[in-house]
Amino acid sequence: MAAPVCSTGWRRYLLWLAHEHLEFRIPEIQSIAQAVGAPLEICDTDYDIKNHPFVELRLPSEEDARKIIGRSFLSRCLLELWGTGQTAEELHKVLRDYPTELSAPYMRQDTSFRYQVAAFGKTLTMRRKKDIIDVRKMFPLSFRDFLVC
Repeated sequence: MAAPVCSTGWRRYLLWLAHEHLEFRIPEIQSIAQAVGAPLEICDTDYDIKNHPFVELRLPSEEDARKIIGRSFLSRCLLELWGTGQTAEELHKVLRDYPTELSAPYMRQDTSFRYQVAAFGKTLTMRRKKDIIDVRKMFPLSFRDFLVC
């Protein structure tokens, strides 16, 4: 599956939408972006409004992302998207190749984070969730020592 064509230089975000008022979710985001003066690009042109709560956006800055998500009622969260892949190996490669200057603020020893695996329309077993979060392959060797699972 080819990546959607979007503006270069803008950051990728994954918007997780609430599963209600389906026909208003995308127009709400577009209206908020216009109201706060934030340029917005929706990458999923063939978005399945009824069966898919996730949509990829491109925004020029984290500040613009915060402005939009801070006003949205139909969004659950907005996550910076570091990569995607059809297989775990593809995803791991993309994450290893992610620009260091963008990941560095999150890769310090004094920074903590957690993984949360969510599914839509199905249930994942704990074993499957653990398989998805195979942390050791996803990060450079220098960072693996700091991960606590």
